[in-house]
Amino acid sequence: FGRTISGLIASGQAERALKAGDLAPPFELPDEDGTLVSSTALLERGPLVLSFYRGVWCPFCNIEMKALQAALGEIEARGATLVAISQ
Repeated sequence: FGRTISGLIASGQAERALKAGDLAPPFELPDEDGTLVSSTALLERGPLVLSFYRGVWCPFCNIEMKALQAALGEIEARGATLVAISQ
C-alpha cells in the first residue's frame, strides 16, 4: 500500500487531481439502465455530491455508501443530488 502511494506521489498525479472546491469537468455516463445521464442536466437541479464506488468487494466503499445513504435526506434537503459512479 505504501509503495502504491509513493508511486502515485512520484507520478505527479496528486498535483493534477481535483481538490476540494474545484469544479469537476462535465460528464455524461450511462445509468444502470444504459440511459445517458449528464452532469450538466443534474447540476441544473442543484449541487451534486459525487461518490466513486469501486465495488461491493471494497469495504471502505461500502462504509462510505452506508454513510451517504444515512445522510441522503440531509443532502436532498439542501437541494443536492447524490450520484454514485461505478464501473
